[in-house]
Amino acid sequence: MDVLSQVFRAEFQLKQLCFSTVVYDRVFFSHWRMPPVLVIIYKVLLTVYVDFWLIYTAIRYEDIDVSGGSGTFIPWPAWLTNWTYTLLALHLTMSTVAIVVYHVVRFSYNHSWLCTRAGSEHWSIMHEGINQREITGDSYSTDGTQGPVIVRTRCAPWYVVVLWILFDMATAAVPMVTLMFFIFLWPQMTHSGGIDNDNLQLHGLNSVCLIIDFFLSPVPVRLLHVIYPFIYGLAYLLFSAIYWSGDHNRVLYPGVLDWNAPGKTIGMVFLVLAVLCILQLIFFALHKLKMYIYYTLYSLDFYESIGD
Repeated sequence: MDVLSQVFRAEFQLKQLCFSTVVYDRVFFSHWRMPPVLVIIYKVLLTVYVDFWLIYTAIRYEDIDVSGGSGTFIPWPAWLTNWTYTLLALHLTMSTVAIVVYHVVRFSYNHSWLCTRAGSEHWSIMHEGINQREITGDSYSTDGTQGPVIVRTRCAPWYVVVLWILFDMATAAVPMVTLMFFIFLWPQMTHSGGIDNDNLQLHGLNSVCLIIDFFLSPVPVRLLHVIYPFIYGLAYLLFSAIYWSGDHNRVLYPGVLDWNAPGKTIGMVFLVLAVLCILQLIFFALHKLKMYIYYTLYSLDFYESIGD
């Protein structure tokens, strides 16, 4: 219990709203010690897969008549599903581009794409609970003892902040869309032939892709970062209200998001916010599990490498 209380006390500090408690270089690597070339290959393959289905389903989409024949059609950009799949694609695309650019620049002066980082060097960017820092050179010493050199900086670069916020939003929003679809919308649909391929990609395999990326990603999960999925969800809520105000037949999600029944809709909003908090807590626990496994797997390698 003491460990848990320390973890939660550390998490509920205002500094955790920011992006300065880890080494920002870590976003360009894998959580696990892998050669950069393998990280790039998996990121490119996963990104191409998600981007392909985003473009393919958008091209195939036909506006849906939600008014029973009175001529009210919902276009592709109006659906939360498409917002969130676009968010997933944007998160993967931007992180992949950043990783490729980072390692291309490193390759220009250090041909190490095929080499796994030394245990001490990888640990030095994965270690948490400190102020923002970066590794310089190949020297490893701090406070007169052997270990990674630490250079204090005030905040992460803007592009790392953008990558981290996209990660935070996608990590909560993608599984939320999957849950909402299969719990509330799937029972309303005629699906005697099973789920069609588009819905499988947009509402099922979207979460599979997100989870694969999550377990390989070194980006930390912070409990207070749930504010960013909140902002994303409230932005869509505001959009849906404005969109509905122009034509009250524009009910995007009957029984879930229907401004003709505002009381029920507001209740669903609070439910979604609560589920977002639960999802953030689950992914926070999974992140801590990843770190525990990381220390278990690599602690011996690390201590041998620094001669401790």
